[in-house]
Amino acid sequence: MAKVPLQKIRVTGLKQHYKILLQELHRKGVLQISENEKFETASTEPTEHSRFDAFDLARLDFAIKFLTPHAPKKGKLEGILTGGKLIMPEEEARKRFETFAPKVEEIVSECEKLEESMARFKNEIVSFTGKKLEISHFKKYKLVVGTSLDTEQTVSWVGAVPISKKEQFIQELAKTSHLMDLKCFADVGKQSYLRLTVLKSETAKMPEIFQRHGFVEKDLAADFIEFSNCTPLQIGEKLDEEIARFQSEQKKSENKIIELAKSVDDLKITRDFHAWRKDKNDAQHKVLRTSRVFAFEAWIPTFRLKKMEHWAQQTFLGDVTIEKISPEKNEAAPTLLQNRGGISSFQIITEMFGSPKDKEIDPTPGMAPFFVIFFGVCLSDTGYGLLLFLVSSLLLLFGKYSREARSTIWMIFMLGMSAFAGGVLLGGHFGMTAEQAPAFLTMLNDAGEIVFRGQILDPMKGTGAMSFLIFTFAVGIFQLLVGLVMQFVQNVHNKNYIAAFADSAAWFYFLVMLICFALADQFGLDKALFTKLAISGAGILVLTQGRSKKNIFAKLLFGVLGLYGVMDYVSNMLSYSRLMALGLATGIIGSAMNMTAVVLGEMLPGVLGILIMVLFLLFGHSINFGLSTLGAFIHTMRLQFIEFFGGFYGGGSAKFKPFARVKKYLLFRF
Repeated sequence: MAKVPLQKIRVTGLKQHYKILLQELHRKGVLQISENEKFETASTEPTEHSRFDAFDLARLDFAIKFLTPHAPKKGKLEGILTGGKLIMPEEEARKRFETFAPKVEEIVSECEKLEESMARFKNEIVSFTGKKLEISHFKKYKLVVGTSLDTEQTVSWVGAVPISKKEQFIQELAKTSHLMDLKCFADVGKQSYLRLTVLKSETAKMPEIFQRHGFVEKDLAADFIEFSNCTPLQIGEKLDEEIARFQSEQKKSENKIIELAKSVDDLKITRDFHAWRKDKNDAQHKVLRTSRVFAFEAWIPTFRLKKMEHWAQQTFLGDVTIEKISPEKNEAAPTLLQNRGGISSFQIITEMFGSPKDKEIDPTPGMAPFFVIFFGVCLSDTGYGLLLFLVSSLLLLFGKYSREARSTIWMIFMLGMSAFAGGVLLGGHFGMTAEQAPAFLTMLNDAGEIVFRGQILDPMKGTGAMSFLIFTFAVGIFQLLVGLVMQFVQNVHNKNYIAAFADSAAWFYFLVMLICFALADQFGLDKALFTKLAISGAGILVLTQGRSKKNIFAKLLFGVLGLYGVMDYVSNMLSYSRLMALGLATGIIGSAMNMTAVVLGEMLPGVLGILIMVLFLLFGHSINFGLSTLGAFIHTMRLQFIEFFGGFYGGGSAKFKPFARVKKYLLFRF
């Protein structure tokens, strides 16, 4: 339906035009160069290598990421309205690239050295800070850390014991020996730091006591070997000096980074230009090149072919030719989708599932209206919808984005309008009841009750929930029937007329008659007539669903079993109840946030209560907005992928990827 026909072509020309042609094709982005192993093996010219390869691009990306946090700050609004891209004319970008090119290697190398230095400084500061904290516990220890405390008669330990076990530890030591000396240096946190001296004759008992009370020995001489001639107090001072030295070096490096960060924009320009050069060099593997000529094969949209041929003729005066060729056996063409208007914004949803294969139609036109409606039903809040609508409107009016980004913003714009409409129809206004809402949102109905303007269904009162559920089933059935129509069109398009009748039209007829039979009493229809029509539909299915079997009895058996397929449709229909669940959840959670805010406001006096209430309302509705919007999008997408696509669409084709300049950081202004 919206699949663009593609033509495979072969481009042949004289060698001297190769680079210019490839450069212009890369700039235009109109065709996809295809693989051809014969071309690569038959090429007699060596492959040209760019000075920048994938590794160098990664280095550029690293430098950009490393410097960006320190770059001159741009306005947040400017960043939002440009999508973080640099907007300039192509000639300006090229001039800046050529001017900056000689400095690139030096700046990237400096970034790598600085990153390594900053990591080392940070590690050293953390290490020395940890050592300083450790030695600070022993400030009252007056001896040089390398001094042995043992004598001919005594053995000493320096260590820590949990404060919770300190008294028990001392008591058990006292019971073990009256000839001991214990000096406590400090109690810090949960540990007590001390020095213990006992007679050598008592040392055999110590390990068991230490283990029982969690005593851990500290070997200060080994831990601070570089300060072996210093007391703990002196070590702390020296550590302060080392920390200050590394902090000074760190500050110098930070200043260098800030200075280099002024070149971030030029690095971004350089990165894009070198990525394009790499793309062109990589394309050489798909091109046949000899000392005189070049040739390559490609896919191009059919509607662009004549213009392409005319351009080649005018530019190269017949030295470059373009001819149509047939695909190789079993070679599948890539898929290019091109819908019009708002429908094109939803192509991204189809492509997330998979582009249509050769014999499949594009499901986007059939899916897009339902996606909009279902999202609006799920979110169904005027406030949240208005927020999406206003933000996307501002971005569309004042923002400068790529075509793909604008398409996505258009989708958000339409989804916001749908959510706003859903809120009006279902009475969703930031979780408020009609009694709580401002007067301009409400009116009196015939019964004298306050109701929301424009509301046609209140899911929270009376039979509203059941009516809402019936509505979701109705739209679900309608989408399933649309799926059968699209399956019919697809079969007819592929000239599979038997399947169009037996698998699409027959099921459509049977389901419609079955629905009419079920609703006959409610709508005053002739139930007897629709009973007969439904039976006739079942008969058609029995006669056609087993047609692939050879035996007549097998045909009838599998035809009867084919009727079980109606359960699949019932199951799919029930899945649409999630629309009601999400639609109710948005309002219920919003209402709960309002009630909680009011309670909190009433608990506190005066202005403070009002402030807390406002802050909680902002917090609560932000959470509800984020979760409800995400849930509405995910579950709407799930209904399309499983229930709708499951009836006729498989996807999985390779997407058309033109040989074009991918602008990661740049957006050209004309």
